[in-house]
Amino acid sequence: MKYMSVLRRLCKVTRFCKRRVFAVVLGMIAAGIFGGCGANGPASSDAGPDAGQADGDTDNPDADSQSDSDTNEPPMILSFGTNVSDITEGESVTFTAVVSDPDGIDDLIGGALKSPDGTVVYGAFATSAQEGAYTLTITWNAVDQAQSIEFTGEDTRTFLAEFFDISGHTVVEQVTIQLYCDTGAACDGKCVDLSTSSNNCGACRHACAVAGGCSSGACYEWSSCTEVGDTCDDICASEGRTCAVVCFGSDLTAPRAVLHYMDINACISDPGSGSSLTSVRYCDEPVFVPAFPFWTVEQCCCSTP
Repeated sequence: MKYMSVLRRLCKVTRFCKRRVFAVVLGMIAAGIFGGCGANGPASSDAGPDAGQADGDTDNPDADSQSDSDTNEPPMILSFGTNVSDITEGESVTFTAVVSDPDGIDDLIGGALKSPDGTVVYGAFATSAQEGAYTLTITWNAVDQAQSIEFTGEDTRTFLAEFFDISGHTVVEQVTIQLYCDTGAACDGKCVDLSTSSNNCGACRHACAVAGGCSSGACYEWSSCTEVGDTCDDICASEGRTCAVVCFGSDLTAPRAVLHYMDINACISDPGSGSSLTSVRYCDEPVFVPAFPFWTVEQCCCSTP
């Protein structure tokens, strides 16, 4: 209809006969002057750069990659736990996780065991023969090395498992285990008895004198040199202290409460080196002077002031 309207106008303007004008118009249509297309669609298959996009087709790899990333889903932790609920010095704990991924198990990269704040990494999970199953075993010493174990009574430690997929998505889950010592305390990763430990007497790193000892959480040491005759209970009490069988001397293989010397000079010049050959070793035993006339001076194991 459009072409017939043009034909009528040309006939009026040019006064050409209709047949001649019609032939001219047909030639122009064939040349693509009127719209560049014929009845059967495009006159040319040479499309512009945006033609494919107009039809919804694209060959842009970045767009494809972005589309894949947007549709990729994060992994899922199906279960996470430990083989024991508590450990003590010399023991270890094994963490086990079962992880899946909606985009396929091959989409998983792996995982790591960390502290909840992420500042401590205990290690990377290892895969087992079963796909999606991960394990990691760490010892008491490894836990202490990462973060010092020190407590009185008991303590807990929380561990965080984090798993990753190939797109950088992560999933996390936590588990808590108890740390304990039969001795009741831990100092610098070692189980200790604060009531008797000479290096941790009453508190971690509170050390007693070299030849002294610890009892009920208090340090004991050898008293001043005193003439024999009184019990060590009496001698320690005279100094406002108490006696205990916890001190050692130069020739002692077991703690005792008293050491003996032949004279005062020997005691003063080398305290803690007296003899333990006498049968007297307890706080309430007096030295029987007539039986040991050559022992004239004694030291007692008294609590520190």
